[in-house]
Order: sequence, then structure tokens, then C-alpha cells
Amino acid sequence: VDGAKEDASEGHRPRPELAWLIGPAACVLAGLLLTSPLWLKNLLWYGDPLYPLLHKYLPSRPWDADASWLYEHSYRAQHWKPKANLKGLEDSLRALYNFSFIPNDWPKFHGKVPVFGSLFTLSLATLPVLGKRLRLWALVAAVHVGVFAWYWTHHQDRYLQVLMPWMCACLAAIMVLLWRRGVLVRGALCLLVAFQIAWGSDVPFIPGHAMVRLPAKVTAGLIASGYKRKYEKRFSAFGYQAVAAKLPPNARVLLHEQHPHLGLDRQAVHDWVSWQAGINYGRLGSPYRIDQLLRQFGVTHVLYSNRKSKGYDTIASDLLFFHYASKHLENRQSASGRIITTMPKQPLAPDTPFNDWVLFLPCSKRYAGLLRLADMNVPSFGPGRFRFRKPRSPLGDHDDLMAKSKRAAFVVLKRRCGKRYANAGLATAGFKTKILRKRFELFVRD
Repeated sequence: VDGAKEDASEGHRPRPELAWLIGPAACVLAGLLLTSPLWLKNLLWYGDPLYPLLHKYLPSRPWDADASWLYEHSYRAQHWKPKANLKGLEDSLRALYNFSFIPNDWPKFHGKVPVFGSLFTLSLATLPVLGKRLRLWALVAAVHVGVFAWYWTHHQDRYLQVLMPWMCACLAAIMVLLWRRGVLVRGALCLLVAFQIAWGSDVPFIPGHAMVRLPAKVTAGLIASGYKRKYEKRFSAFGYQAVAAKLPPNARVLLHEQHPHLGLDRQAVHDWVSWQAGINYGRLGSPYRIDQLLRQFGVTHVLYSNRKSKGYDTIASDLLFFHYASKHLENRQSASGRIITTMPKQPLAPDTPFNDWVLFLPCSKRYAGLLRLADMNVPSFGPGRFRFRKPRSPLGDHDDLMAKSKRAAFVVLKRRCGKRYANAGLATAGFKTKILRKRFELFVRD
């Protein structure tokens, strides 16, 4: 009986030639399980587990006619990566040894000073004298595969943090092995570590945060606020505390051209172009369709910067949003330099009056004149940016300028050429809403 039990138990053991698969299979399954809150959510909500990376192969949603362009020329254009050629391959291979000595970050942060991975890279010079350490060599190889992938896809220093645990494990193993080599080696190792500590001692104080600039100063300020009993200040982020005080608990807020929402303490909908593919004001084309879409998303309030545009979206989108905001949003309040409004009590009717004529006044008279709003739905980046079509009704003399300004619901003025049209007598009467962009001034008829 015991022999039969032993034979039966042996029958459940994997064959020796397949035993090596157990470890990798367990890692893959564990990885899928632990990351399921990310990819499963994307699959259920967007139809793409890696949304929007697989939009070419899966029916991603939402995904409008401009989403592919925005993804390629706005979102992906921000990625730092070499060209897919021999030069790019050469640069990626060089990064395997120089990534820790040549910074890959925005100059306004730590400039030309390297801050990541130098001690790890220097310690690799000792590997040949440490003997046959297959697991250590395998881990070093894995780190460098990761470095190559990082440089080839998006090589900003902060994205190397995912490899830091492996680098630390390699460094710890090398240091232990070197420590066993005697007093002289220990002394040299201590000097190297001391030099690294001295070299990097200023890193915590470098103004390297995009939102708070100097984290150490902000942290010290938060701690110091305790003795003055200003405890609420510790929970105020991005000025949203004052905004939240004016919102009901069940509000769902459209954050117009704003990335963060920490501190708002309410559900939020974002419309920042290229970071979402569900809202495209220029494509919607009318205040009625904007109203429909925002209600579909359950928006109850809208928060935006007064008369300012980031300049990422199309001019058509800016004109439509601010037209909708000035004419249809209700209960305007101000807080932390922003405008808080509520959605109209009643949905807009399909036949809501809307004039879509735009008077375009660029530097070149050839392109000056009246266009439809849809003609201004031209990207602000990538190939063909700001390449507007010729006007449907070209601009003539002084009297024609006055007539066309009265006919239009919007005026788009190239900022550095504004004096030319001001001297010609541009009538801005009725255009009380003025929006500033990087290159243009936008006027919306009241």
C-alpha cells in the first residue's frame, strides 16, 4: 500500500525536463494577478488592457477621429527615445555604461549633474575578481536589459526607479563579497561609499519637482506649520481646499486643462488634450453637443482658469469651450484664482442658436478673413500645426474689417500682429470674453 501511495504521488510530480518552467510560470501568474487592478480595469472600461497602447489592434474606447494624431504627435512626442536606426541602437548600447554619468532629465532640475546609479556602475568593475557568481551575473544582466529597454523607449532618469531594487541588490552582494577580501579592500570600499555620500549629499535639496520645485523646503514648511496650529494647511494641495469648500459632497467636477486633482475631494473629469480621448470640443462643434457629452459623463460643475488657455488644444476647442462657459454655465464663483460654475439646470436644446463664423486675423493678409469654426480645428503641434485654410470670405479694406467683425461670433488675433488691426479700427464691441494663448488672442462675442 505504501508503495502504491508513493508511486501515485510521484505521478503528480512534473517531469524533470519541464521542472524549470515552474519558476517562470509562477512569476508570470503572480505578475498578472498583482497587476490586475491596472490592466483589468483598462480592459473593462476601455477595451484595451494597456490603453491606449493597443488602440491599433483593439477596439479602444473612447477613441475619436483625432485621437490617433494626438497620441502620436502629442503624447508619444514627449517620450525621449532614440531613432529606430543604427545610431539609435548605438546610443542605447552606450547607455548601458554611461547612464549613471550622463544625466537624462530636464535641465531645470539637476542640470548636468548625474544623480542616479553611479555607485552601482562603478562597482561592476570588481565583478571579474569575485569569481564565478552566476546568480549575481544574471542579475547584472537583467539590470542592463532593463536599462536598454528604458533608453530605447523613454529615457528620463526618474523611470529608472523601477530598476533600483535590482541595482541595490547587486551592489549589496558585491559589497559583501568585497568586504570578505581583507582590510585593504574594506578601506577602499569605505572610501568609495564615503565619496558617493559626499557627492550626492545635496540631491535631497535640489529643486527637482515639477510642481513644488523644492521638496525639502515645502516639507519643512508643513512641519513648521504645526506650532502655529495651522493644521488645515497640511491638507491643502494645489489650492483645491478653497474650491472644495464651495462644492457639494456629490459633485463631479470637470477640470479644464488641469492635471492634478489631489485635495479636491470630489470625483473629477479631465479634458486635457492628448491625456484623454473622450472629450474633443473642436470635433463636437456646438454648445449643444458639448452639453450632451458633459451630462453623459455626469459632470455637475466646471472648474477652469479665467480667460487663459494652455495652448495645447486647437483654437476651435478653446473658442467652443469658452463660448459654452460664458453663455451657458451658471452660478459663477471664484476660488484660488479659478472659476467654479455649475452645469445648466436644463439640457440645451438641439436648436440652440449658435453662430460659428470666426474672423481670423493673422500676420499674413492672405489668410485673413472669415472662416467656419470647424476650419480652426487645426492641431497646435506635430506636422501641419497652425496651417489654416484660406478664408471662405477674404478680408478687404477697413470697412470690410468692421463688417466682418460684426458678422463673426469669434475673433482670432495673432498677438504679435495685433497693432496692425487695432490701427485699422477693429471693433471689439460685444467681444467681452478675451482668452490669451501663447500665440493668439481669442475673443468670444458676449
